[in-house]
Amino acid sequence: MSVVAYFTTRRLGKDIERVNRYEAEQERNRLKRQLTNNINHELKTPVASIQVCLETLLSGISLSEEKRQELIERCYAHNDRLRRLLNDVSLITRMEDGSALIGKERVVINDIIGEMAKELEMLPNDERLLLHTDFSNEVIIDGNPSLIGSIFRNLTENAIAYSEGRNIYISLLENNEKLCRIRFEDDGKGVEQKHLPHLFERFYRVDKGRSRQKGGTGLGLAIVKHAVQFHGGTITATNRPNGGLMFEFTIKKHDVS
Repeated sequence: MSVVAYFTTRRLGKDIERVNRYEAEQERNRLKRQLTNNINHELKTPVASIQVCLETLLSGISLSEEKRQELIERCYAHNDRLRRLLNDVSLITRMEDGSALIGKERVVINDIIGEMAKELEMLPNDERLLLHTDFSNEVIIDGNPSLIGSIFRNLTENAIAYSEGRNIYISLLENNEKLCRIRFEDDGKGVEQKHLPHLFERFYRVDKGRSRQKGGTGLGLAIVKHAVQFHGGTITATNRPNGGLMFEFTIKKHDVS
C-alpha cells in the first residue's frame, strides 16, 4: 500500500505540475495576444497622421513655409512616438522572454539617481520638477543598470507629464543585506481611487487623450513594474494624503534572476 501510495502521489504531483505549466503557458500566450492587439491599436494613430502629413507635402499644392514646417514637425513628433513605443515594447519583451540573458553587475542606486538629477536640470523651466532625495547611505545591488535607470526615469517622466506638481521626493525607507525599500513621490494632483489598481497595466491611461498629446506610449509604468519584478521586488501605488502619487518598491540585492 505504501508503494502504491508513493507512485500515486508522485504521478498526481506530475499531473499537477503539467497542468500548472499548461495554464502558465496559456496565460503568457493570452498576454502576448493582448500586447499585439494593443500595439496595433496604438500604431494606427501616429502612422495615419504621418501618412496624411506626407501626402499633403507631396501633393504639390501650394503651402506657406509656416504650414510646411508645421507638417514636418508633426511628422517628427509622431515618428518619435513610434520610436519610443517600439523601444518600450522591445524592453518589455526582453524582460518577459529573455530575462536570463539580461546581464547584472554592481549598481550604485545613488549614482542612478544622481544621473537623473542632472537630466532634470537640463529640462526647460516649465518641464522641470525639483528633486529632493533622502538617502541615508549608499545603496549597492547586483542588478542591471539600464533597468534600474528605467524605474526612476519612467516614474519621473510620469510625474512631469501628468502630476501637475512641482516637486519629486525619493526616500530610502529600508536598506539591509537582503533588500532596499524606496519611496518615490510627487506633490501633484494624484489620480482617482478607481485608477490605482490599473496604473501598471500596459497601455492603461487615466486620461487617454491627454496622454497621447504628451507623447506617452502607455507602457512606462508597466516597464517600471517589470523592472522591479526582474530585481525580485514588488511595487505599489497610492495617493498621498496631501496630494500627489506615491510609489513604494523593493529591490533585492542578490540572486534574483
